[in-house]
Amino acid sequence: TAAGDTAEAIRQRLEAGPHQDQLILGGRNMSAFLNKEQERDWQTATAVTTALTHVPATSEMRYDQMSDGFGSGMGHPQAGTRYGNKVQPNFVDLMLNSSIFHSFQDERSANGANSGWGSPTIWGNAARSNFDASSGGLSLNAEVNTGTAGFDARRCNWLAGLALSHSAGDGRFADSAGDAGNAESSLTGVYPYARYQLNPRASFWGAAGIAAGNLRLMPDERVAATETDIGNLMTALGGRGVLAIRSDQNSHIELAVRADALFTATSADGNAMIAETDASTSRLRLLLEATGAIPAGAGVLSPTVEAGLRSDGGDAETGTGFELGGGLAWRTGPLTVQLNGRSLTTHADDEFDEWGYSAGIQYQPGAAGRGLLVNLSSARGATLGGAEQLWDLPDASGFNRNRSPMRGQRTELEFGYGLLSDRREAFWFPYLGVETHAAGGRALKFGLKHNAGQRLDANLEYGRRVSSFESPLDAIRLRGQIRF
Repeated sequence: TAAGDTAEAIRQRLEAGPHQDQLILGGRNMSAFLNKEQERDWQTATAVTTALTHVPATSEMRYDQMSDGFGSGMGHPQAGTRYGNKVQPNFVDLMLNSSIFHSFQDERSANGANSGWGSPTIWGNAARSNFDASSGGLSLNAEVNTGTAGFDARRCNWLAGLALSHSAGDGRFADSAGDAGNAESSLTGVYPYARYQLNPRASFWGAAGIAAGNLRLMPDERVAATETDIGNLMTALGGRGVLAIRSDQNSHIELAVRADALFTATSADGNAMIAETDASTSRLRLLLEATGAIPAGAGVLSPTVEAGLRSDGGDAETGTGFELGGGLAWRTGPLTVQLNGRSLTTHADDEFDEWGYSAGIQYQPGAAGRGLLVNLSSARGATLGGAEQLWDLPDASGFNRNRSPMRGQRTELEFGYGLLSDRREAFWFPYLGVETHAAGGRALKFGLKHNAGQRLDANLEYGRRVSSFESPLDAIRLRGQIRF
């Protein structure tokens, strides 16, 4: 788990394109402190204090996750705005909601240099993984937090750097004899990495490293705790390439592929209570994407097809999953009509299939958000997911555990209207949204967004959800931003 999170952090860095400087602390965007030319408003100036005293917790209830949720439609400046109770913040929560990316030289200047290393960059992020595994009568469920930070530089088509990673985990263990207790572990590693840009359409990357740490077991019975050394070796490689492009003045079609492989080997020294252990794991992932834009009548037809394959092997969770999805959208002026579908087949501990489809019609407002906005959508089955989600699962056990529920028919309607004041200095956007579900659930939201040029943004919203399985839920949200 720790090696996988580290490899994923390095992959995201190496596959990212040109990136603006970014500093997130406790979920608060403080990128202005990395760019002197960026405007600093009152919200940024107080972000450090807010982040240290009010850190979003991963266990919080999200309003848009209940039943089907309100999503991130009109009136939602960002998806997943949180309601409900907050837990006491701590340092781990702060780190899990923080990240940094800062380049000391413009990437275009570095790319223009023919010799020497340029565009030195620092980056860092954190991740949390949970797993539940059993083998040989021993079961273990644990939570692992991993922080990764790196430094790299560019030279011609190469990018090379070094990443440091530290993981801390804790959980519970139990065996067939009835013995149980708590387990704690820590692992620190160093990982050199590199990427080669073959051409504008293809790149390849690789990373390898070694980590060392310790594992501590604390039985519930009155037995002394025991500790042993652990180690891990990790190798990862991957690439992304555009296989084919067909483009002219009227149409564009692109076929791209992304693939990677991860191999790990973990060892634990033995002692009086812990047997010497060696384990290895492997993960292979492949994602194929096809997109296009073709003139059709008075509009543009945009087909999409994606297929994902993933196989996990070794001494941990094993399984194989395959997902196929696609969509078709037709756009003309402010009107968009869209149809999507997906099907997932997996072969892990339990085989299962899931499917889903959705259709929608959207009418976008005119310039600067003025005018009518209408969004009508209907869906059935497991429409959430996609091949990208199959790619992002932490391990093969997630094939079953994280699958989308097979919901019945559900329909959502949203509409609003953008208005400008007489002096064209202020923008008003009242909106209303309703949802209905086959199981008898329904939801209502309405609100008002206001924008006064570059000085003020405000949003007031009320929402109510009624379900056959729980008491009605009401929520009121007020959000504002003032700039000086």
